[in-house]
Formats: sequence, structure tokens, C-alpha cells
Amino acid sequence: MSEGGVDSENIECVVGNYNSIWVRDYGPQSIYLNGTNELAIVDWVYNRPRPQDDEVPSLIATHLSLPIYQMTSSPNSLVATGGNFMSDGFNKGFSSELIIDENDNLTLSEINTIVYNYMGINPYIFMETLPYDGIHHIDMHMKLLDEETLLVGEYPDGVADGPQIEENLNYILNNFQTPYGRPYRVVRIPMPPDEYGDYPDDYSDYLTYTNSVILNGLVLVPIYNLPQDDEALDVYREAMPGYNVVGLNMRDIIQLSGAIHCITKEVAAEDPIFIDHAPIRDEVSYSSTGYEVDAEISSYSGIIDASVFWSIDTESGFNEIDMTLEGDVYSATIPAQSSNTTVYYYISATNGNAKTLTKPLVAPEGAYTFTIEGGTVEQHTLTMNIVGSGQVNVNGTNYSSPIQIDENSTVNLSANPNTGNHFVSWSGDISSSNSTESFIMVSDFNITATFEINTYTLTYSAGANGSISGETLQNVNHGESGTAITATPKTGYN
Repeated sequence: MSEGGVDSENIECVVGNYNSIWVRDYGPQSIYLNGTNELAIVDWVYNRPRPQDDEVPSLIATHLSLPIYQMTSSPNSLVATGGNFMSDGFNKGFSSELIIDENDNLTLSEINTIVYNYMGINPYIFMETLPYDGIHHIDMHMKLLDEETLLVGEYPDGVADGPQIEENLNYILNNFQTPYGRPYRVVRIPMPPDEYGDYPDDYSDYLTYTNSVILNGLVLVPIYNLPQDDEALDVYREAMPGYNVVGLNMRDIIQLSGAIHCITKEVAAEDPIFIDHAPIRDEVSYSSTGYEVDAEISSYSGIIDASVFWSIDTESGFNEIDMTLEGDVYSATIPAQSSNTTVYYYISATNGNAKTLTKPLVAPEGAYTFTIEGGTVEQHTLTMNIVGSGQVNVNGTNYSSPIQIDENSTVNLSANPNTGNHFVSWSGDISSSNSTESFIMVSDFNITATFEINTYTLTYSAGANGSISGETLQNVNHGESGTAITATPKTGYN
């Protein structure tokens, strides 16, 4: 790792025995305890006869001093595998029917009860297994990119597991919605053939790009030295703006029916902040009253600050609006914008332990976006009066005549005195002695920028052997001359 430039300070080694590399399937499943949000581990019966693998969750829980809850003994014994489970973080879980087949001693109701009691999952969505995926794990063809977006593998029509994948996808879309009561957004990614053009129904390895790992702002994607690799990476980058998408060659691993997702396992962060927000996305209708951003935000240590940051020009930065709390909901309103304007925004929250989290996680680089359709924004007139010698810069441009500015837009003023002058103050509709000021355009503004010429003091004095006549203390403006002074030496001096 050191040869690869890995900082050893970021690595913590846990020494223990194991049977296989498939830690996704047998590794620790993170949960947060109801009421305290304390991080804990859940363990199930691994669906392979590998006893050392099955002990890894306990090993990790002990190392991290985390409580562990076992689904390994009757009446709560459940055979499961991590590659066949995904959750949206809002209590909804997904698996193939493999979990039903491997727990044939349990009724469907009993499976649902165990998973709800230990993991809070309800509903639990089961999909038919795929004919050519020998391990029947959903991470081989499907992935949640966020709570509303499904990444789904796609074969050419009629090829390999393509028909069953389409049936499973339609089953989800026709029967379930996102946590916000909306249809899922679906992103398709190719299921590639191998180097010889063969698919799994022609006995190829089960090549897949959905078997990826999302680690904070990093996405590790399996690639196979195939022409489709670049397309797959582009799919991720377009669907997950702001994330660092990196391809890892998994050609040697995939022949064992797994890739990077199968050989890694995350442990969730402690002291979580939950931001429950239905994003404003795509095209929205013009609103003269602006665009309300609502979120339920919680942390066991409390929320001490929550803000919405928004922009229509991210290179110029973001504007911050404090969110107000009413009941359980934090709210802020992004000001009205003109038609065809694209708005970028994100939420930031800080808890009582001074931990800050944004949603999206990779904001501001990966902020939510929406575009205004129809309507026009009312405009107001900004009139600047300049007294003295200087210039006023308005939003990056020198002021020359009254400007029409959209209502609720931010106006940035900068006073720039000419050589030999200095800025005194703003007056009129704003009052300040700061050379830079900002305000929101809520009406017509008439503002005066006052500059004054620099004044210097000239002081004259005579030595012991002479005298001077004239005004010896003079205040002189920049660029001007003082009045004449006459120097008279004593006799014998010059």
C-alpha cells in the first residue's frame, strides 16, 4: 500500500481468521439503534459453510466496541448474504427470492418479522432470481444510487437474464415508490459480453458494472478492459455528479462470480445526522414566491444549525439561507428566478457535536439542480449616485446607468476610488462605511457612494540660522500645490 501512495494513518488493521474473500456476504451489517442512533452491528447466518467467515461480524464489533445483535439462533435465525441485500436508508429493503429459498423453514411473514425487528426493514421487496446468475445476488444487476435512483443492468433484447431483469424492474416500478411517494428514477447501464462477445447464456463470466462500492464521495466501479468500460464510467459520472468515479479492473475476480462490491464491506459512521428531503429536480414551474425547501433533520445530539445554499452561477459561489423549524420540519425558500434559469442547491446541517453533513453528500460539487419553466420574475431598478471621484462595481461590472435586476437577486457592490481618493460611505437605501456590501433586491434601490479626495499635511520649520515666512502648516489636496514659503537666512548664511 505504501508503494501505491496510501497514507498508513488512514488504515486500521483488524487481525482475524477467514475462509474467503466475500466479506460483503458475511461481513458486519450496520444499523442505528432506535431512540439513540447508536451504531451497532447485526449478524445473520452466512449462507455458506465457512465458520471462520461467519465469525467476522463479531470480530469487527469487538474491535470497534460496538453492540452486536445476532440473527443466528431460533426463533430469530435467518440465513442471508450481504450481496443479496440493499436498503434505501428509509426502511425499505430489496433482495432476490434467494432469501426465501434458503429459509424454507420460515414463512414469509416470519422472515419479514425478523428483518423488521433487527434491521427496521418494512417493506421488504423480493424479486425473482435470475436464471443465469448462479449466486442470485441482486448486486450483480441492480444498485441504489440514492433513495430515489435505481441503477439497473441492461442486456440486449432477449439476451441472457435481460427478460427477467426487465420483469423485476417493472415489478418495482408498478408496485413501489420512493420514500417521498414518487416513481423511482431509473438509470440503465450495459451488461457487457466478455472478450469473445459471449454472454452468460453462452457460458461467459457474469460481467457486471452494478457491483460497485460507494464510499462517501468515492465510487469504485468494476471494469474489465472492455470497450464498454468507458461508457459504464460515464453512466456513473452523469448519474452521480460531484462524486469521484474510479474504475478498478476486476477481470480476474469476476470469474469467481463477484467484483469490488462483493469483496468489500462498509461500516457506517457514528454520530449520524439524518436529512430527510425530497429534492426539487428536473423542470419546475415558475413561482413568484420562490421555491420552498423542506427537510426533516435529526441527530441524537440535536441540530444547532441548518441552512440551504443556492446559486444560479456556481463559479460565483452560493447564497446561504437559514432554515426555520416548524414542528419537525426545517424550511427555507429559494427566491423566485427567471424562466429557463437553472438553480443549484444543497442542505447543510450541524449537530450538537459540531459535526456537519450536507445533502447531497458531495455538495457543493454535486448539488441538486432544477430548471424554471414559464413565467417571468419582477424586476427592480438600482440607481447609483456617485459623489466625488470613484467607480462603483455592481455584480462584477462597473456601474454607468440605472440597472434592472431580478427581484430577490443578490446584489454585490464594490466601491473603487480613483487615484488620490478614498471611499467614505454608502447612503440612501443602504448605510455603511464598508467598501463592499451585499443586499437582496426586494424593491427599487437608490444608493449614493461618496468619495473624497485625499488630503495631506505640509509642515514647514526653520533651523537655528534662518527664518521662514508664510503659512507653515498647510492642508493640501492630492495633486495640488501648497502656498509659497519664503526662507530668509541670517547674515553670513545662505
